[in-house]
Amino acid sequence: MLSASFFWVGSEAPVDGVRPTYYYLYNDAIPLDHRLQVVKEWLQLPEDRRPHVILFYLSQVDHAEHLSGPVSRQTEAAVHLVDDCVGKMVQIVDSLQLPVNYVFVSDHGMEQVDTLHGIYPPAALDTVKFKVTFGETMIHLYAKEKSDIPAEYEALKKEAGAQDAPGYDVYLASDVPERWHYSSRDDRYGRIGDIVLVARAPRVFAVRGRRINPGAHGFDNALPEMGATFYAWGPAFRQLTIPGFENVNVYPLIAHILGLTVSQPIDGSFRVLSEILKK
Repeated sequence: MLSASFFWVGSEAPVDGVRPTYYYLYNDAIPLDHRLQVVKEWLQLPEDRRPHVILFYLSQVDHAEHLSGPVSRQTEAAVHLVDDCVGKMVQIVDSLQLPVNYVFVSDHGMEQVDTLHGIYPPAALDTVKFKVTFGETMIHLYAKEKSDIPAEYEALKKEAGAQDAPGYDVYLASDVPERWHYSSRDDRYGRIGDIVLVARAPRVFAVRGRRINPGAHGFDNALPEMGATFYAWGPAFRQLTIPGFENVNVYPLIAHILGLTVSQPIDGSFRVLSEILKK
């Protein structure tokens, strides 16, 4: 099958050595109207060259929420901008009279951050014996010597426990909550730290002297604010409202619509969303 990708996350990266048939290197400066024109041109290609699936990413809402917060006027303006862009896309596609299905998703929600009470790196954090990566919602510690892990873990736990409101939790990679699918058991590529510090919403890890952005994601996915968006419409879909579900189930849905067989083990299941399709 042929695929096209306009800035879908990681679109220019080879996956198992394979890239999309048509793709662009990520460049947020390309105007939205030009992007829509490219989509139209893809759909106007001869049938043997026309993509069967097109991935299209819009970053405006994510950027506005990070920089200004999810309840800001800047975010509201970004939502209207994206809504307008999707409307234009539908008009363009309708004019071509092709049986196109749309799946509109977001990859995460967004939390309004407490910008006044940043979580600064604990004193027990040993950057000599551990390689440390910092993020707003997580800090990973990678031990240079595995024998140093127990003592560092106990020191970090003790420091967190001594605070009235530490704002974060400390985990060994083997003890991260199972429902996150983020423990050493799930870590096929060895990316998760030996020790992981996880911020408690709405606080985030911070660096002194640097601005704390008022919007962040990556918190516990059980929080309603971390919920994502899902809309789908087109000739394949029924008109109904469904309860929330895990994003991993979108992949087998799209594979089914395209008539593809999923040949490797995956986390999602087509059964979860099968009811939204016309019989």
